[in-house]
Amino acid sequence: MKKTRSVLWLILFVTLFSAFIDLPKDFHFKLDFAGLRVDRRFSFENLDFKAGPINFRRPIEVKKGLDLQGGTHLVFSADMAGIKEEDRESALVSAQENIEKRVNYFGVSEAVVQTAKTNNDYRLIVELPGVKDVDQAIELIGQTAQLQFLEENPDQEAASKSGEFFLQTDLTGKDLKRSVVQFDQNTGSPVVGLEFNPEGAKKFGEITTKNTGKIVAIFLDGAPVSLPVVEEPITTGNAVIRGGFSLEEAKKLA
Repeated sequence: MKKTRSVLWLILFVTLFSAFIDLPKDFHFKLDFAGLRVDRRFSFENLDFKAGPINFRRPIEVKKGLDLQGGTHLVFSADMAGIKEEDRESALVSAQENIEKRVNYFGVSEAVVQTAKTNNDYRLIVELPGVKDVDQAIELIGQTAQLQFLEENPDQEAASKSGEFFLQTDLTGKDLKRSVVQFDQNTGSPVVGLEFNPEGAKKFGEITTKNTGKIVAIFLDGAPVSLPVVEEPITTGNAVIRGGFSLEEAKKLA
């Protein structure tokens, strides 16, 4: 009986504590029942308390999602015509992660990017709270991700003044056939395998021959995602990016 009572007290404490943490910063209570009228607004300060070695601090902040503050709901249908069936789901996840990076870069708070698949219909569902201009949302999300391969600026003195440490090449994401997560045969560590189309293989071979021992940077939407050093000229059209990646990091890069 005593054990049951202790469990009940523990459940009550956890329930009250959870409710206290979940309190909004401002709460409007209004009641008009049987002659009893109450109309009060309660305000709560940030949570800040210490119990022994435990110091708990959390600002009370209500983050409004799409249902509360309004926004834009977009559904994109992915064109998988040129992608092998076994690669389609990974391609959809890559597109999802690229869109997440893009909305985070532009500071869209509480954005939701989800994937959906029904038979051969692959979709991306995007919710952007606070973004009420549909054209703006489509421009932000709908543009094609720009994948670029850049080479080191040989003039480091000029680069330090201009900030242009990497220079454009004519190799882009259009020359890439696919990218996949692989595992190094010697170490078992995750790596990213790249496969270029014939034109891309030729360009990549020229770039790696020219930049052996140097960095060929990979940029996505203007931001660096990997800075691999070329170990030797690569003319086969297939390359491997190593960088001590975790499996999750390799998946995001691929």
